[in-house]
Amino acid sequence: MGKLVLADNYPDTYEILSTRAEEQNVSVGEFEPATLGTHHAEVGAYLLWLWGIPEGLTEVVARHHTPSAGPGPIPPPVLIVHVADALVNRRGDTIQMEGLEAAGWSGHLPRWRNIWAETSQRILAR
Repeated sequence: MGKLVLADNYPDTYEILSTRAEEQNVSVGEFEPATLGTHHAEVGAYLLWLWGIPEGLTEVVARHHTPSAGPGPIPPPVLIVHVADALVNRRGDTIQMEGLEAAGWSGHLPRWRNIWAETSQRILAR
């Protein structure tokens, strides 16, 4: 959601950032703060907050790139979206393993990677 808001409000800039991110094989979020002064996760969470969406859901959006950026243990929904986002966007090396280990889920990561690889191949084959 935050990416849509940023791309709609800054289309030329966001296209440049997206192209640069694709060329460097990184997330567009790597360039957003320095260029736009904010990150799409913050924008998305703020939008959900304005809409009155429950805090638990806005927290998932806000922390999906930085799950350990809050107090206490990482809530399971935050961790789930964090891992899914990293796998889908080919940033598996950015998964915060401490959170997975604390949840007792680190042993599942190889299987999740395989499931995503098989699923994405089927999607691309269509």
